[in-house]
Amino acid sequence: MKLHMSLRRLPLVVLACMCLLDLTGCNNREWGKLANPGYEGQPIKSVLFFAGQPLDGTTIPANGCGQSPEALSCYSVHPLDTTIHLEWRNPINRPLVLNEIVGEGFNTLSMSTWGESWLPCSADCSFFSDRDCQAEPRCSKRAPCSMSFVPGCGGKSCRIGWFGSANMQISPAAKDELFDASVTKPILIMPFIESRFGFDWDFSDEFPRTMTGELAPGLISQIKDLIAIYLQHPRDQRWPSKWAQVYDKNGQPRYAVVIVQAASKTIGSQEDEAFANGFKEVADKIYQETGVKIGFFIDPIPRDPDPTATFRCPDIINPVSTYDASFKPDPIKTGPYLRQQDSILGIHAYSPEGWIDGRPGVGKKVNKCFKLAWKKVWSQQWLDTGIPFLQDVTPGYDGHLLFKDDPSRLLIWGNDAEWRTELLTLVQTKGRKGMVYNSWNGYCEGLAGMATAEYGQTNVEWIKAMTATYNH
Repeated sequence: MKLHMSLRRLPLVVLACMCLLDLTGCNNREWGKLANPGYEGQPIKSVLFFAGQPLDGTTIPANGCGQSPEALSCYSVHPLDTTIHLEWRNPINRPLVLNEIVGEGFNTLSMSTWGESWLPCSADCSFFSDRDCQAEPRCSKRAPCSMSFVPGCGGKSCRIGWFGSANMQISPAAKDELFDASVTKPILIMPFIESRFGFDWDFSDEFPRTMTGELAPGLISQIKDLIAIYLQHPRDQRWPSKWAQVYDKNGQPRYAVVIVQAASKTIGSQEDEAFANGFKEVADKIYQETGVKIGFFIDPIPRDPDPTATFRCPDIINPVSTYDASFKPDPIKTGPYLRQQDSILGIHAYSPEGWIDGRPGVGKKVNKCFKLAWKKVWSQQWLDTGIPFLQDVTPGYDGHLLFKDDPSRLLIWGNDAEWRTELLTLVQTKGRKGMVYNSWNGYCEGLAGMATAEYGQTNVEWIKAMTATYNH
């Protein structure tokens, strides 16, 4: 252990010479593999996890936000054991949940974060000067100002951060509780940074720079907040060891951060190099200001599919990438620039096929056949870049309750034997560096990793088959 820790302080040229002499175990310092002591060289087997009590209308005093919104009505899949999986507020249940996750073969949690720890629960619409939130469903009218005893009267109050965007009560307290539960379990944590639906913060609005030229201020703020809480000033001195470190392309460990919905609205569609360089600039600034080396896994928002490629699927008419951004990273055009960046740890997608659908207004959705065939090609293209690629998998998708007012999208696909077989094959053939399962408790989108009322043990056994791929 002492030798291993001292290696981290050696210059790269010395490490290179030692590797040639096989003095360091450098064969384990592989780009995209885990670097924490005890996990060195292990492939990442991660699952996206939403900590906290469900949005069930309860009030959790530690959250400091009063009564939560209610979202149980959008669940299209339900855990079979509701006592464990829907009662996070009971501390007895938290380690039991992690036991199930570890038992299915995962060694890493991609921890949903939803913004800085200091975010308020709600704010006036006027707080977001560049947004018109009059139609924002998370905003509600306040009492009229004639009721002078009501603070902040008039206008609208809008829930922000986890309180308005997430599918669980992912408060700062809940994230701390996840770290607490992990310290006695053989599992690491990668913070997972989400965009908050074009309301109070979106990655694409400010990356690589804002319209005024400032370097990704919201992203940097969130990362620094996480570093302060879990590395620099942890409430429990065991917390820092639970943040997943991953080897970069030079064999150096970096603390891993995952960016979901990686795209940009501030650069043009062909500015691939500027997009890739942005990750270096952010990582460098974080290091300058905190002394902590971070690296990024990214969820690249796909560009429009080849309009001539129907994959022999019926009734396909000009499918597009429905995410609204001027720049979307492409494996062929952006991949070579990303591969040059020491700060890029790998590709950690979140159901990229979900963004591939019919052109709005045309009235034609894509189908499961097209989503599956497209996903195979897209995965191979990112694998071919040489950047560590974690094969992302979902058991399917079912958002028919969550998005019931949006008839333009395909809201249900997969959740059948064909889908599971094909994705297992993707893990075995393309997930050489690792895999990520999306997600453990995304119930509103039909996503679950435990036994469920709808599918029994099917997903559990399927997950075990995928994670077993890395046991050989």
